[in-house]
Amino acid sequence: MVNPRFPAPVASCTLDTACAILESCWIALSKVLPDRVPAGWNRWNGPTITGIDPRRGNFYVMFGFNGFGGAGGMPGMDGRHYIGDGIDLGGLIAPNIESNESDYPHITEFNEFTTDSCGAGKFRGGCGARYRMSLYDENPNLVMFGDGKVNPPYGLFGGKPGSCNLAFINQGKPEERELKAKEAVQLRAGDTYSTYPSGGGGWGDPLDRDPELVRMDAKNQIISLQSACQDYGVVLEGDDLLVNEKETESLRAKKREERNA
Repeated sequence: MVNPRFPAPVASCTLDTACAILESCWIALSKVLPDRVPAGWNRWNGPTITGIDPRRGNFYVMFGFNGFGGAGGMPGMDGRHYIGDGIDLGGLIAPNIESNESDYPHITEFNEFTTDSCGAGKFRGGCGARYRMSLYDENPNLVMFGDGKVNPPYGLFGGKPGSCNLAFINQGKPEERELKAKEAVQLRAGDTYSTYPSGGGGWGDPLDRDPELVRMDAKNQIISLQSACQDYGVVLEGDDLLVNEKETESLRAKKREERNA
């Protein structure tokens, strides 16, 4: 795994394998340094797309390094949104939409936070961002690289895991298909690529989260009202989503009692 010998494949050594090594170290260190270790971060979930740009007749290569995932929560701090995988610690960035559309024959259809992708916790994980682009060159080739389709970013000390990575070709169309973590696909003009990177894992018991922070997350659509109630035990009411403190205290006590039964 960490000392491969020829002819072992090493194409994904810098991200997928490195993230696995990093997470192993973090989980081990959490046993002895619990206040200094974050929950799990997003794993890579991006493609390389190649083809001929019909505007210029030139061959192009687009590397989708995927800076769309969320970081894990940690003591005193929620995970950052939209920051990429753990091994890069924020070093991966999402493409500027205007530049990307100028450089490649692709149109971005949406790019926004994915509600409830973040792991619940006293300090919740950061959100992943759902992203879709349509391709208008004739025969683009997509090679998917990534990980985290089965095992989501882990939670720590009662925090819940984030979402799993997902990616699709032609989502919502009759020919929709979910992409594997690693595969090559021949596409056509008009096909779409959609990615739903993981949110980060949560740190600490979600029932210990400040209800006002839960309220603000719900108002900002970082979490849903359902998650506020089920995961955090916070009762929100009215158009302003005000915290019903009495009902919240009662619900949290009930959830703790059920947990310990």
